[in-house]
Amino acid sequence: MKEFNKYIGLDVHKETIAVSVADTQDSEVRYLGEITNTPQAINKLVKQIKKGDASLSFCYEAGPCGYGIHRQLTNLGWDCQVVAPSLIPKKAGDRVKTDRRDSLMLARLHRVGELTAVWVPDSAQEALRDLTRAREDMKHLQRQSKQRLLAFLLRYGKSNWTQTHYRWMEGVKFDHPVQQIVFQEYIDMVKAMSKRVEALDTQIASTTAESVFWPVIEGLMALRGVNLLTATTIVAEIGDLRRFASAPQLMAYLGVVPSEHSSVDRTLQRRYQVARWHHQDRQRTCAPGAGGGIKFLKCFCITTFRQRTCAPGAGGGGLDLSPSGAENRRITTACRAYRVFIAVVCGGGFVFLTVPPVPHGIKKHLGKMR
Repeated sequence: MKEFNKYIGLDVHKETIAVSVADTQDSEVRYLGEITNTPQAINKLVKQIKKGDASLSFCYEAGPCGYGIHRQLTNLGWDCQVVAPSLIPKKAGDRVKTDRRDSLMLARLHRVGELTAVWVPDSAQEALRDLTRAREDMKHLQRQSKQRLLAFLLRYGKSNWTQTHYRWMEGVKFDHPVQQIVFQEYIDMVKAMSKRVEALDTQIASTTAESVFWPVIEGLMALRGVNLLTATTIVAEIGDLRRFASAPQLMAYLGVVPSEHSSVDRTLQRRYQVARWHHQDRQRTCAPGAGGGIKFLKCFCITTFRQRTCAPGAGGGGLDLSPSGAENRRITTACRAYRVFIAVVCGGGFVFLTVPPVPHGIKKHLGKMR
């Protein structure tokens, strides 16, 4: 890892940039002031900070100003990191936020290596991202236009449009000429937005076919259910997939990893989970307000299975409910998938149970629970 002797924190805004410098591990972080957010001012700042053989490292938070400052500083030969704002360590009781304090904090944390840098796309990657996001914006406007048109038709008791809505709407007439004009304006807006979406789809198809990312896009399209737009969006938003060492890292980047806040013993936590499953199944399938016993036998199967396999000293074989128990997962899946239909005749007070034939594989597992 390259060592730097000056760490510069930049709090970037549309018009100004607040600058702070941290020289060494023991020196105090200095606030230099504000400069205008222009390439000329940044070049002048670099010349002022650099003295002798100083090695500079810049950092600023990712935001709406983009990656222009990062590209300018890297082209000048200096290290620059774009920091993820959500991963910056912050004190819980710190309620004062100013440009000066933000730049001082960035310089201080950058010096000790407590900041997490984001991946910066190149100009071609960013251009492709802008194209896919513009298409998403047009799609949003198209959806809003359709909703306004449907709301207008609903106010006057007209039916919603169908797949042949354009032909159907040609025959819609209103009592007042002004309403007909408003109706036509809404239709023209929907058609205009649809044409823009189609034009951007065509542009995406032509751009991706000529880009350097086409082999990756074509490879993603080989997957089932992934079309050109989906593959292009994945490549444009995620970038180089090789920067993720494993699948969990990619899932964490996409935000699909579940959160957990637990501080109890793992054994107790597992018992609480099993107890919660048992209680939820009885509430959902056996409560009168949840269907009056429509799935009573299914509830009974799951309850019996869990009582005989989970309760200490129940003599049910001591099956393990951990995710590693393949047989337990099969039994639980069989109990959940097997449906029992119950017809309740309330008038005579009789209950008629109609039970479909039990598949042999499920009957085998259910027989072990007796």
